[in-house]
Amino acid sequence: MRGQLEAEIASLADEDALLAWAHRRLPAKNTLTAEDARTVEQAFEAKRQSLEAPDQGRRSAEEDAPELPPDPVVSAELANGKPRRRRDKNHLAFVAAQPCLVCGREPCDAHHLRFAQPRALGCKVSDEFTVPLCRLHHRALHARGDEQAWWAALNIDPAPLAQQFWEQTRGYQVK
Repeated sequence: MRGQLEAEIASLADEDALLAWAHRRLPAKNTLTAEDARTVEQAFEAKRQSLEAPDQGRRSAEEDAPELPPDPVVSAELANGKPRRRRDKNHLAFVAAQPCLVCGREPCDAHHLRFAQPRALGCKVSDEFTVPLCRLHHRALHARGDEQAWWAALNIDPAPLAQQFWEQTRGYQVK
């Protein structure tokens, strides 16, 4: 199975096909042993990087990620150097209870800022990178595709706002 998945990844021609493959084949990858799954993930990441066009002025997700201070309780990185993806249902509920950043409507969805952390196969960014968006604007953002351009067109920098929400639910202020 691992060899078949690696061959499928190698045959993909663009990022859209790569993402479609990930959504379709993630269940099969999850049936592999941990070592085989890691090998498939590495092949996926290598293919993703090879498909990125450096001449289009694109920056890596690590360059796009905002500089955030470490959580005083838990380090922001795992021992292997990968970013920690924190999950907190209470924080998501808090963010969803806030008015939409664009129009002020309620109720809202907690939108994960996809550019805030490097991509990972089948993983959303950490819950600390969430902002409130009403259903209308949440759908519009996903339909646009280029999240950073969507935010720039609205003259909104969502990363500091997400950090403020995270600090509010954590009960500490970073100096």
